[in-house]
Amino acid sequence: MDSLYQEQILALAKRARDPAGLDSPTHEATVSNPTCGDRVHLTIRVDSDRITAASAAVRGCAL
Repeated sequence: MDSLYQEQILALAKRARDPAGLDSPTHEATVSNPTCGDRVHLTIRVDSDRITAASAAVRGCAL
């Protein structure tokens, strides 16, 4: 049973797509977990003190 779930998780991880992100963000930040390689990259666009667009690219280990 455990191997079935592991196969499903790995299949989903292989199909994951990277988001395009924003063309011209005004702010961005990246945080990483060096232990397993997880990474989150956040970009936002701010106009007139308001967030008008946001995008997050997340890479994590499959398990």
